[in-house]
Amino acid sequence: LAVFRRAFASGIDWARLPAVRGIDDLARLTRPAVLRPAVAVAQDLGRLNARLGTRQTLHLMAAIDTPAEAARITRAADALGPRTVGAFEMLGKSRFLRLGLRLADEVWAVLAGAFAALTSLAGLVGSALARVARPALRLGLRGVLRLALR
Repeated sequence: LAVFRRAFASGIDWARLPAVRGIDDLARLTRPAVLRPAVAVAQDLGRLNARLGTRQTLHLMAAIDTPAEAARITRAADALGPRTVGAFEMLGKSRFLRLGLRLADEVWAVLAGAFAALTSLAGLVGSALARVARPALRLGLRGVLRLALR
């Protein structure tokens, strides 16, 4: 909540607001560096709400203290889905956040394994194609050489 208070208080130059006469003047009142953390937290909470629903999001928001925690809980919710609140309640906040880090490591391991499998499959297909195409290439090369040497 402190992120939003700071963005509201310092993210807009309220003293110059009465002098605004157009949209261009209004855009100059904002301080993007101050507003950016609040926007990031709002996006994380929006993703959390879309994934879990309002009731579960509000339940988890009571435990969120920093923007980094909001991002980590949102990433864990993306992985766990509807089991997020149950896991959070059973494990507690610190263990839940560590679980999110472990899940991220496992996801990277799965992606690396899938990439290795696809690379191996591509090598196997390439080898098989070379074996099948070799006689055809030899035949074509012989035909070209016969025409050239005549």
